[in-house]
Amino acid sequence: MRKLKLFLLTTFAILFAETGYSQTSMIWHFGSNAKLDFTTITASSPNPTATTNSSLSTNEGSSGMTNATGLEDLFYTDGSKVWDKNGNQMPNGFGLKGDASSSSSAIVVPKPGSSTRFYIFTVDNSLEDQDAGLGYWYYEVDMTLNNGLGDVVKRAGTKLYDNNSNNFPTEKITVAKHANGTDYWIIIAPKRWLPDIHAYQLSSTGISAPTISTVSLGGYGHQTHGYLKVNTKSNKIASGCLKLPGTCALFLYDFDNSTGFLSNPQRVSQTRNYPSAYYGVEFSPNSDVLYTTTLLSNADLYKINLTAGNS
Repeated sequence: MRKLKLFLLTTFAILFAETGYSQTSMIWHFGSNAKLDFTTITASSPNPTATTNSSLSTNEGSSGMTNATGLEDLFYTDGSKVWDKNGNQMPNGFGLKGDASSSSSAIVVPKPGSSTRFYIFTVDNSLEDQDAGLGYWYYEVDMTLNNGLGDVVKRAGTKLYDNNSNNFPTEKITVAKHANGTDYWIIIAPKRWLPDIHAYQLSSTGISAPTISTVSLGGYGHQTHGYLKVNTKSNKIASGCLKLPGTCALFLYDFDNSTGFLSNPQRVSQTRNYPSAYYGVEFSPNSDVLYTTTLLSNADLYKINLTAGNS
């Protein structure tokens, strides 16, 4: 989606700490060198500090990792480059197979059982995958390297899912906590035209073969762009939708975080045409409310009460 200049309201950085899941990072990197620092908030100064000193510049996805308190940067990425907490590129933090113009260009997840190693999962730009065949890849960051500033262990990366010119990726990826309290589910919608969602269990021993759910979207398909998000209870997943050109809607699924299966797809929004389709997606902390933003033309923010009982 390199041609789309996006202005998004979404949660850009989530801390996945071994001591607690879905704690909010207090430092966000996104957009054109934008940085929001919530650590400076006080009773007399209730707003975060906004600066333009981030090394990251992207129209779409970004992801980062802080320490267990959420108060200090460890590193951040746009899916193709990785910067340390000082804003310097890691020695091997370049050439990753994500794309800064992918809806969810990367997600960062801690390696279960480790306090110093993290995975970066990347998503290619779906419009360019036809000539590169990049699809979905993952990398490992070791924070004990580079004098404690971290480095990518294997810059070549490892392929998670391979797309081809007939099956572009959807630019959708998210992560959920496993029911066992230790592992994670890495969840992707890998095929633009097919209604399959893959959930890979990430444990201390590595990444499993995927659990595959075929969930009908009422003929809309996953389409290509828009966010895929899990709620804080890890029992619901929402999928934004953007079709170029065409119409689509926002969908909600039940998620079983013990098996990785998705079920019960529900359309929870009106059908909209591009470019006013639903793009950014996020749940409230109590999981009762779903927020979504439209794309480009109106840039509206919508609030959907999921407890209202009206699908």
